[in-house]
Amino acid sequence: MATQTEIHRKSRSSRVEERKEAVALLRYSFQEMPDKQQAWEDILCLTRDADMAVRVSAAVTLSNAIPYLNARKEEWAHLNQNLHNPD
Repeated sequence: MATQTEIHRKSRSSRVEERKEAVALLRYSFQEMPDKQQAWEDILCLTRDADMAVRVSAAVTLSNAIPYLNARKEEWAHLNQNLHNPD
């Protein structure tokens, strides 16, 4: 399995295939990420990706990640803001 550092790097890659891989890795291993806040931020970033397939996969990944968060009000507010202001 890729490390969280590698997944983070792929989530910011200029190559769409690496960003797709990052989303898949985050979807299936979010619960194992040592820094869930960073993983959550990576997913949120990917929901604004230029590639539609990446955005859709990231949105699905959000729903998979939510049960593993210590859902603080700030995280929910941030998610709500991103959903209403996609820029």
